[in-house]
Amino acid sequence: MESEASLGVLIRELSLLCPKLVGRVITDDISQIHDSYTFNLNGRKFIKENSVSLSEGDTVMLISSQAGG
Repeated sequence: MESEASLGVLIRELSLLCPKLVGRVITDDISQIHDSYTFNLNGRKFIKENSVSLSEGDTVMLISSQAGG
């Protein structure tokens, strides 16, 4: 992945690295994740907007809303 990218780029990269996520977690058109999932950025905030910028060193976690907590 580029040193600075967006969440949308991350989603596309994930679809290439983990094609089994497409249709289950990532929408079929690989433009976003399904509503029952979210990303957490650096353990601080939850994000879903594809335009959110990611920088080198960021930690992004994909979480299912069914995980509870």
